[in-house]
Amino acid sequence: MLLSLLLLLQWSLTSGATDPIYLVAVTSQAVSGSTETLCAQIHEPTEPVSLVVTLRSDVQNMTILQQRSITRDFYTCVTFKVPLVTVESVASINVTIRGQSTFMNKTTQILISPPQKLLFIQSDRPIYKPGQTVKFRIVSLDTKFLPYNQVFKTVELQV
Repeated sequence: MLLSLLLLLQWSLTSGATDPIYLVAVTSQAVSGSTETLCAQIHEPTEPVSLVVTLRSDVQNMTILQQRSITRDFYTCVTFKVPLVTVESVASINVTIRGQSTFMNKTTQILISPPQKLLFIQSDRPIYKPGQTVKFRIVSLDTKFLPYNQVFKTVELQV
């Protein structure tokens, strides 16, 4: 899967001379139910600041990262579980940095897609004559090509 990174970058020039520089990197497209990684960095805070990163979707709101009293260069990566969805939906990642005289808030969006399943049907021969027994197998795989437990109650063959 193509992993495209969405970078949120706030330079001190745009917010004021005393605001820290920060960077948050997270995927712009995620698969429902998968585990993703978010990385955050704050460079040279001039005062103790707190960092809160939240994910808001139609299904749930969750705090991905919460760090209080950052007084020097800070860098961390955390994993989080992508909310379960049945149809493609857009979620928001909100980054808030707060200090005594500092307040920065940035929101961006990510696309969450339902998991796609791959289905392979293999038969023992390409062509059958009428009355012959058909032997086949069905293999279901998830988006990472790992076996996916899917049960078919009925398999119907047509001429």
